[in-house]
Amino acid sequence: MKRKRILSTTSLLFALAMLASSLVRVSAVPESPYIMVVPEKTLDSALTPGSTYTVTIYTDYAGSNVWSWQFALTFNPAVLNGTEVVNGNLITTAKDPSAIFQAGVFNNTKGTLELTYAFFDYGTTTSGPGTFATVSFDVIGYGSSDISFMRDRTSLLSLDPDPIIDGVRDYYSVGDGFFSNKLIGDANTDRKVDAYDLRKLGKAYGSTVGPPPSSNWNGECDFNHDFAINKTDLSDLRSNYGKSI
Repeated sequence: MKRKRILSTTSLLFALAMLASSLVRVSAVPESPYIMVVPEKTLDSALTPGSTYTVTIYTDYAGSNVWSWQFALTFNPAVLNGTEVVNGNLITTAKDPSAIFQAGVFNNTKGTLELTYAFFDYGTTTSGPGTFATVSFDVIGYGSSDISFMRDRTSLLSLDPDPIIDGVRDYYSVGDGFFSNKLIGDANTDRKVDAYDLRKLGKAYGSTVGPPPSSNWNGECDFNHDFAINKTDLSDLRSNYGKSI
């Protein structure tokens, strides 16, 4: 019986590096005007359980006809738990006493924030750009979490019948966020970077999220969250190889 030949760690690193020049990186910058999570991504292993993580919901829309906004989010409740939503500077009582703000409701079992909105009563409008709200989380575990909009519950509205931005109609004008406190290169979330992570990267190398996603796509190996597994991810793994937290 012939035995399978297993590549050494050094050989596999070299083989992956030789493939790098043929791969194209994928960008996820939303189309303007947009609604997006800021920062778009956070990769920081220092944000250990017990830390606080805060994002801002922002629009770059510069028109003067803003009347209301709404959004809903999903997140990974094994890593983040929502704690607070604070109104931003776009629709506030400072601009008009008739402004109404609803902070919304967290479900830290499902990983959702819903029913967050603001609007002016009596037909008042304001100008952008500006922030809808800031959303705070407690970090409760190690891993990664998309901070994603529910597109059917995310919009920016004027008093006109047509929305300024509609999460369903204007899908690519809504930009999600991403959080990870894993050690970069740790594909299996065991808080160390070793041969197991390298093997996972080797199987996923060259894949992209699509659409459609590559058959060997593994988002846990996309260490810089650029939706492609390529030489940058390999370099990140090599930089942290042998480290643990």
